[in-house]
Amino acid sequence: MLKPHFDELAHYNRWTNWRLYDDAASLPDHVRKRPIGLFFGSVHGTFNHLLMADQIWMRRITGEGPQPARLNQVLHEDFADLRTARGQEDDRIADFVTGLDEAGYDRVLEYRNSSGKTFQQRLGSASSTTRPIIAARRMQD
Repeated sequence: MLKPHFDELAHYNRWTNWRLYDDAASLPDHVRKRPIGLFFGSVHGTFNHLLMADQIWMRRITGEGPQPARLNQVLHEDFADLRTARGQEDDRIADFVTGLDEAGYDRVLEYRNSSGKTFQQRLGSASSTTRPIIAARRMQD
């Protein structure tokens, strides 16, 4: 029951990111990087943070992948490099999600947040609280 829903979200996530990055590519670099009052400063800073958040969650879930040093770390100064990394992470997310069977969503995930606090929750509920929020945020156009 959860699998088709999450498969769809994984593909939607990839599509929305492609669309956002395609639109952002039309902006000059200095405009993407200009501080405009966003929590991570600029459009570029926000894209970096969203990529990092996905990397953090995928590492928590799979035990593999990059582990950023801090939450405001700039992963890629160059937009083309950031866009490439975003596409690679979206592929990794989609491959993982579509490779899960229904029982995979019942697996208990144990992880520590950036403050070191330990959490345990079923993968299905962890995915339900993070991915749809990000997807819903990206639906705004």
